[in-house]
Amino acid sequence: MIKRISVCVLLALVLTGCGKKSAGPIDLQAFSSDILASGAFLEQLTEVEPDIGYSFYQIADSDCKQAFFFFSSGATAEELALFEASDAQAAARIRAAAEKRIENQKKAFESYVPAEVPKLEQAVVYTRGNYVIVFTASDYNAAKTVQDKHKL
Repeated sequence: MIKRISVCVLLALVLTGCGKKSAGPIDLQAFSSDILASGAFLEQLTEVEPDIGYSFYQIADSDCKQAFFFFSSGATAEELALFEASDAQAAARIRAAAEKRIENQKKAFESYVPAEVPKLEQAVVYTRGNYVIVFTASDYNAAKTVQDKHKL
């Protein structure tokens, strides 16, 4: 009898994915604080109102439950944008808009400040569930340390 129960428990654990990382919520404010303090960005980024960020990324505010945007002065390509989308379809639209923004930034910086283009070529667009995190940094190793800390 105990053997059967043990086998059933083991089978239940395997079928439910025991040990698998959860795709739970991401604390966007904690992540942004940590990455901004990490040294990943050479320039001090400035937080802007969501409406400005939505405009830069060309996304509808209705696609977001929450969003945070941090931009450079324009002298560098560095920026950070964090989104909690309203649903999976909105997350896909936000991801596509982020990828388009990075491509547009590459074109703009090619003639404006070509030295910034390599940063854009390494830009991160991370998606987990309804969360999308986008950043262009100077030190991607420092950024990776923060991602690891937040299990992203």
